Amino acid sequence: MSDDEGYDPFDEVEDFQEHSARSVNLSNFAVSGWDNDDDGIEKDPNPHETPDRELLWAAEHSVVEVVRKLVEQNPALVHAKDKDGYTPLHRACYNDHVDIAKYLLMNGARHDAETLVQWQPLHSACCWNSLKCAATLIAFGADVNAKSAGGITPLHLAAKILQGKDLIQLLLSQPEIKAKELDKGNDTPQDIARRHGRCEKYFEILDSCFI
Repeated sequence: MSDDEGYDPFDEVEDFQEHSARSVNLSNFAVSGWDNDDDGIEKDPNPHETPDRELLWAAEHSVVEVVRKLVEQNPALVHAKDKDGYTPLHRACYNDHVDIAKYLLMNGARHDAETLVQWQPLHSACCWNSLKCAATLIAFGADVNAKSAGGITPLHLAAKILQGKDLIQLLLSQPEIKAKELDKGNDTPQDIARRHGRCEKYFEILDSCFI
């Protein structure tokens, strides 16, 4: 029996949604079939207590003037992390705050920064269908094939989204995309799309010679 048998890599997605639900209204996102109940999710009671926590808060809520002020005062704050390893860039990306994401990237934020479960900002963008941030991250060199601890790629996440057509097509249009990567549940992105019955048709254009 494989060590990975019975492993559900999308447990990471649930953990991420719980994390983002701390201060985000999940009803704003076009993701169907996932738990949108944020009752009982603990929010940071003192997000302005320290500069790093304030920057995380400001990036998540698109408070541009606070982001600029803090980064100008201390450029190293772009690398701040919360207890789960999320950076200001992760937080900006899961809310599709593209202007903040660009500002952070232009001021040294790492597009390959990883959380405790090895989610990069592109995972965050793709989990919440943040198309503009995903395109920006890719333009700055983000790895479209980056794998989390559960083997989840950005394309696996996009494949599960109700209205993921544009995001899927963005990812599939990248020359380096590996569209048939397996996660630790032995699913390809197309398997995920097929199971959820929404976006499988967008994978039909795949030509095996380019995978």
